Amino acid sequence: METDLILDRTGLDDARRQEVEDLVALAGRLREAYVDGELSTPVTTRELVRIAQFIQDDFMDLKAAAKSELVARVSEYDETLVETYIAKRL
Repeated sequence: METDLILDRTGLDDARRQEVEDLVALAGRLREAYVDGELSTPVTTRELVRIAQFIQDDFMDLKAAAKSELVARVSEYDETLVETYIAKRL
């Protein structure tokens, strides 16, 4: 459902669906880390939409876009964890 919402809000075509699904899976894992107390900042759908907007027209690749958006929004303490999940899952 979140994948479809992101595709709809950004206008990305279905050819980018797998990238968006990977992004949503990453967000799911980061949300689990937040619930488990490993991460102090939750990931929002709004942030995922912004990341998807960055990959439109190949402005950025998915990994760079995720780093740009997510690492900038977490505390210094959480940066390493977020960067590790991005490296492993995207």
